[in-house]
Amino acid sequence: MGKTRRDPLKEFLLDVEEEDVTSVKLKHIQAKNQYKPLVITLSLLILTSCVLYLLITKNTPGDSITKIIVKTSPKKSDYFIRPVGTQDLRCDWVMDGKHDQYVKQLAGKRYRIEDPDSLDDLPMDCQSIKARHHFPDQPSSPFEADFPYAVARNVYKDYYYLELVLAATYQPQNCYCYAIDRSADHLFRARLKALAKCLPNVIVATEYRDMDSAGHRMDLAHIDCLNVLRNGTMKWKYVQLLQNHDFPAKTNYKMVAVMKWLNGSNDIEMNREPGRVNKKLNWTLSNMEIFKNSSKLDQILKTWTAPTPPSITFAKGYNEVTISREAIDYIFTELNLTKLFSQIDNDKTYGIDEIGFTTILSMELLGIPGHFSQHCINQGKSTSFITRYSNWLNQEKCKSHHFRHAICIHGVEDLLPIVDNIKELYVNKVMPDFDFNAVTCWLEVLYNRTYLEERTVKRLDQKHYQGLAHVRYQALKDENGQVPAEKLANFSCTA
Repeated sequence: MGKTRRDPLKEFLLDVEEEDVTSVKLKHIQAKNQYKPLVITLSLLILTSCVLYLLITKNTPGDSITKIIVKTSPKKSDYFIRPVGTQDLRCDWVMDGKHDQYVKQLAGKRYRIEDPDSLDDLPMDCQSIKARHHFPDQPSSPFEADFPYAVARNVYKDYYYLELVLAATYQPQNCYCYAIDRSADHLFRARLKALAKCLPNVIVATEYRDMDSAGHRMDLAHIDCLNVLRNGTMKWKYVQLLQNHDFPAKTNYKMVAVMKWLNGSNDIEMNREPGRVNKKLNWTLSNMEIFKNSSKLDQILKTWTAPTPPSITFAKGYNEVTISREAIDYIFTELNLTKLFSQIDNDKTYGIDEIGFTTILSMELLGIPGHFSQHCINQGKSTSFITRYSNWLNQEKCKSHHFRHAICIHGVEDLLPIVDNIKELYVNKVMPDFDFNAVTCWLEVLYNRTYLEERTVKRLDQKHYQGLAHVRYQALKDENGQVPAEKLANFSCTA
């Protein structure tokens, strides 16, 4: 009898996955002959859908998605290591404002990529991972060393993109956690786990949640990461809650500067809750069992004069938020969010991930450090934040003219006029399967600003960040962490 043929992919998956993958039908495995008619039918349907998609989104017929092959650089470079297919890209022309025709040519035929199916095309041994990027083993500056932060990111696809994004702002004093959607394929999971094995400050949450585009289980997945991050040894000062395609707009140095200016406040967007929550349910603090120590609720009840019992009052904001370490420690030590977040997470409702954290971080009654107030939304006024930038259906500020779920997907033509000028820390979205040239050029900009140019905050508008409503509110708090009534009465919701 001959020797059993080795399957390197299966061996790799078994090496990094705890669960049995022997019976899993991986996406890259070809269908058996008996399924050919079904495969042909499905292929025709997919082809038809793709044609309609291209027509609707105004992509040129020349656009196609490439299964990228990632070659390991034979030697380290002081300069940004370009991915395969972008070696001839003139990012300096994209960013100098003098080569409009060149940018139009790139936009006319976009380079679009997705992860390869072969292990050979994206080696995941630690040596190869580190050879693809610059992962510093020492903080880039004392300024950054003094202010470590954490990132908790919910993910489901585009591993190579996530690896590039990690490298863009990576610092050894920071900590990075990924919560993986249960629907993600096993190769994606295995690659992330290999990344975590390679870099000591990268973590993958052990539980896989059933997340979806409607926001279900997003908050619970973030809590999985927060629990791991909080119990680790790294003393981070803020944590950013992010989604798969939140793309860094600032260097790590500038992110640190902005978070310092937050001055302990939690960065949240604030709008009135638009009816996504079922108000017929019992939302009283006692029913939610929100406090682990019942004496905290007793203290509230001693001075409570309203005819109805104290209850959760809701607010809405982006799922992406930036939260202080003190707030996270308080939440895990003093509060029980399980019942509250589970009751909010209604399977029939869209955008439910925009309720939970914004609500608890704006309720004074809960006493979370760095909390904001619902004072402004009670007056019918929304307040802005700086964690994430999104363009909703504004054609003028979306030079690519490409929208997905009503949000602009930025291309190379957006980098100089839009991405380079926003005040937010992240932009949503810049995606590899729409314009990988845009991804590459902006990551090169971040690399140059991190390692080749002077580190500076000159282009940051400090007054803007310190003038945010929640930052000004934080400055008004007394020694008990509360804003006195007379100061709140005179508080302006606009800078």
